[in-house]
Amino acid sequence: MNLVPVGHLVAEGKTKKIYADPKNEKMVLIRSKDAITAGDGAKRDEMTDKARYSTQTARNCFRLLESAGIPTHFVDQVDDVTFRALRLRMIPIELVARRIAFGSFLERCPMVKRGQQFEQLRTEFFYKDDARHDPLMLWDTLERCFYLYRAHQPLFGKDSYLGSLSVETLAVPFSYQELQGLLEETFLTLERALAKLDLVILDLKIEVGQTGDGRLVVGDILDSDSWRICLVDKFQLVIAGDSSQLLDKQTFRDGSLTMEGLKANYALVAEMTKKFVDMV
Repeated sequence: MNLVPVGHLVAEGKTKKIYADPKNEKMVLIRSKDAITAGDGAKRDEMTDKARYSTQTARNCFRLLESAGIPTHFVDQVDDVTFRALRLRMIPIELVARRIAFGSFLERCPMVKRGQQFEQLRTEFFYKDDARHDPLMLWDTLERCFYLYRAHQPLFGKDSYLGSLSVETLAVPFSYQELQGLLEETFLTLERALAKLDLVILDLKIEVGQTGDGRLVVGDILDSDSWRICLVDKFQLVIAGDSSQLLDKQTFRDGSLTMEGLKANYALVAEMTKKFVDMV
């Protein structure tokens, strides 16, 4: 595999490395790894070619978003496992939009039935803090701060409250409404495009950062680690409890597929999302 030359290592996450772009100080090179993780990194494995499938899927998704007028950090793909992006100051928040009740949402809201569809998107913010397992953030408009709650137990239950967090401590100035708007537009754009491919998206996680000129844009990576999706004709099986029908990382979290099956799903999604270009 021929890899494009990179500059110094800027940052490294569980599934990617971020390098300086030796040709442009305002950009970085994001190189995916073959690593797949779950549970804040507690579960980890290697999946051959995951980096290639993740990069392809991210390219397809970012191009789609840009065509819909949603700002992202994506510039271009430079090799099989690397894409060029604008250098960002990342906001340490995971933004999640949900169309279907699934996953940890059911732990926080046990009265909601698995598979319930939300006509109006449910949006949630989670503070990126592995030590506290990415607590849920609830925005208080009057106090202009977030209140933090444990993400894996009933909301407002005993010992669920973890304290407050001011916007100022997050380093990057932002409007709560702007973040929520970016999240909703991103989800709805992908939902419409995936529907044309006979795919259902249950939920989506994105991250947002600030460019050098102060704009907030969708950053990080968008791949099969970022969402839960399945084929339309498999949706009822998923809701009934057969998560092996999902085409994403959930099957790694719960061990419902072999690594070969998981790899085949990542390859399928990378191939299917190539059709996004025809929707531009």
